[in-house]
Amino acid sequence: MVQRKVKIYDAATVILLFRYFAFNSAILSLPNVVDKFLLFLGLAGYVWIIINQEIRKKSFVVCVLLSSVAVYTSIQIKSWFILSTLLCIIATKSVHIKVFITLSKRILSLLLLLQALLSVVLYIVGSSNYLYVILMGEVRFMFGMTHPNVLAAILVNIILVDVINIYNGASIKKNIYFVIKTLFAYVLTKSSGLLVILAMAVVLVKLAKIKVPFIKKAIYNAAKYGPIVLMAGVFFTAKEYWKLGIDYLSYINNFVIRLKEGAYLLAHEGLTIWGNNVISGVILWTADWRLNYVNVDNLYVMFMVTIGIGWFCIIEFGIIQILKEKENILVPIFIIIWAAYGMTEVHAVNIFLFFPMIFFGMLFDNNKSEREEYYG
Repeated sequence: MVQRKVKIYDAATVILLFRYFAFNSAILSLPNVVDKFLLFLGLAGYVWIIINQEIRKKSFVVCVLLSSVAVYTSIQIKSWFILSTLLCIIATKSVHIKVFITLSKRILSLLLLLQALLSVVLYIVGSSNYLYVILMGEVRFMFGMTHPNVLAAILVNIILVDVINIYNGASIKKNIYFVIKTLFAYVLTKSSGLLVILAMAVVLVKLAKIKVPFIKKAIYNAAKYGPIVLMAGVFFTAKEYWKLGIDYLSYINNFVIRLKEGAYLLAHEGLTIWGNNVISGVILWTADWRLNYVNVDNLYVMFMVTIGIGWFCIIEFGIIQILKEKENILVPIFIIIWAAYGMTEVHAVNIFLFFPMIFFGMLFDNNKSEREEYYG
């Protein structure tokens, strides 16, 4: 029975990894009926696992309630990544967190490699240019993804797994290899967010290796309160955008542009608790906003106007519960990375594009000894 669960889990995870990869691919654009069929197969696999796993009554009730809200949010926003992420997290209780992390890295690496080769071939034969784009005078590679930033998000997800090995005492050779991969990914995508997040991950891991109680406490506090501080900062900055007098920066700073777009959406859409279908795209230019296009490109803005502030509260509650155990310093490190990454990428909330979300599975997984064995 256990082996059967693992096989179904692997199959469901591979299907959904492929589905979300294809959804963000300019080459592997799936017909709507195929996309929905793959989504159904993957979610059905997770549901079967959850139904057939041992779970406490209290946890089962919580799972049902969360899943019901996730279905409602998914219908509201017309996207199913919230439900997919939630069911994956709960289903992981039947296997192990490391199974998802390893599988995610291998499948995304394989898909990206195959698509990159295909994009090069198509470029050489002159069929289509899915290889790169020129943005603001810079050549940025996308290797068949819809945008260089999407490629950067997938590369972050793949390379970030190596942080676990670095913490567990990887050799100098592997540390150098990590730096080379990071710099190469940056040269290809020109994504400053990629460089900052991976550099932050290494710095935090190196600090955590220093056996000083103050550092450990600081990391745990940053993980616990960091998301709240960032959410409050984004909310008040967006809400008081014009009063802060930073409008002129939007011409030279992409991050501030994200806040400006967030301010526009907050003003026109308002806060949502459990989900709202906000459509990004071309808007009517006005002298007040001076925007021709708006896009939800910040996770905290996304919580406020799209997937719902209620989900942020649930995630923050989950973070507090996870950190109570204080069994491993890697957990708060990845939470900090998740919170920081959300400032520039909405993919941080999709487990199939950003694996640190899997650590929320610790809320349903009581196998502490196995986690310690894998994460140090």
